[in-house]
Amino acid sequence: MQAYQLKIEMKELPTVWRRAIVPSKISFETLHHIIQYAMGWHDAHLYEFSTGDDPTCYTNNLEGIDEYEYLKENPGMVRDSWDEQTLASPQMLARSVKIDAILKRANALGYLYDFGDHWELKITLEEEIKDYPNSFAVCTNGKEAAPPEDVGGTGGYMDFLEAWYNPAHEEHASMATWGESQGFTGTFDLERVNLFLQHKLPLGRNSLDQVGRELNQRLLLFDEPITFNMELSPEKAGTAHFVQYMLGFLRTLDERGHVKATAKGNLPAELVMELFDQGYDYLYGPFRPRSVRKEDDAGFLSELHALGRAAGLIKKYKGKISLTKKGEKLLESSNTENYLLILRDYVFTYNMGFEKGYEVLPAWLIRYLIGLLARYGSVERESRFYAEKLVRLYPLLLDPHEPEEKEQERFGYAMFRWIMEQFLAEFGLVETRRNRIKGSGRDEQYVRKTALFDEVFVTW
Repeated sequence: MQAYQLKIEMKELPTVWRRAIVPSKISFETLHHIIQYAMGWHDAHLYEFSTGDDPTCYTNNLEGIDEYEYLKENPGMVRDSWDEQTLASPQMLARSVKIDAILKRANALGYLYDFGDHWELKITLEEEIKDYPNSFAVCTNGKEAAPPEDVGGTGGYMDFLEAWYNPAHEEHASMATWGESQGFTGTFDLERVNLFLQHKLPLGRNSLDQVGRELNQRLLLFDEPITFNMELSPEKAGTAHFVQYMLGFLRTLDERGHVKATAKGNLPAELVMELFDQGYDYLYGPFRPRSVRKEDDAGFLSELHALGRAAGLIKKYKGKISLTKKGEKLLESSNTENYLLILRDYVFTYNMGFEKGYEVLPAWLIRYLIGLLARYGSVERESRFYAEKLVRLYPLLLDPHEPEEKEQERFGYAMFRWIMEQFLAEFGLVETRRNRIKGSGRDEQYVRKTALFDEVFVTW
């Protein structure tokens, strides 16, 4: 694989620099992520790349891109020098452009991160490497810790360091606590940087690495030392209840060719009853029907069908239900890849945990729950322990117009049933337990992570 050796240095703080080797075919977005890990930042702000020989910027600033495109298509709307400046600087989405040709042409890039603190970095192409053996970036050297996020630019950083290093300073204790919360240690840890680059940012071209990279970015906190395990064995991945039954459901449709749909587009009653008798039901659940006669009676089967349709694995055409090409391909893939694909689609494509008109836990909050389970889940705890931490993080999980205690109880139960039992437990990541409180009609709800959780995720 071809790669580039780059030197990355901060313009106003030139003693802070990194040297890294990066695969040549990456996008500007991926280069941004590499720099973030190398500097110990959190991917919390806007950024842009530029070159000295071209006014084009490569950015994640969607508003800036939209503004540029609008003025480009409507030149008559250019009103002032600000609009003229915007129009003179083409904006392109960083994830859509590869660095290869641009870096070789310019030999150097400018990188601006956080338009408030305004960190400017210079990226210099030092060497082209023909036979790079790794499928991830490597940081080979560097000096000094980078400033913590939101420190207030160079001036704020100097003030911070003065308090940080001086125990007698009146703000030493508060700055030490704040710096720790930002992950600032005052040192550059090369080993830690490379653990993040290797595990959080797999850059291989195979489909497994691509799915793993997507899940790391979308389903896990960027700066937390936890990542999906790309070496998860197919045998262990295949033990997850939901994955087993999803694949079994797809194989059944594949074997039968085209299944006649009902007028509502549902599975026929005969197939629903047959699969239900084979055990197609939730792993955990307080309410289990004794029998079913149609898809609407069989919540688990209905969920498999809905997910398959939403993920593009199943189609209905001319009154017949069958697999798509994508669904057929899934059956040929390894259990490891299928586990990751089905998990991705369950969270981001299927409306996870949607009940009575609302989503119990927005998908972007799942990353915090996984992080909490990684940290605290070895010990069985009441589910409300996690619910309360999530509410403190995002109070809008509770209806502000209802009594807080009642809302806490409602959210805690909904999260246990729809997220713990019918999502995380279905993917083998937690075990759940209910304990009926005598005379109350209520349950105590307990959860802990499983051995499979520690196989699916790598932590350091």
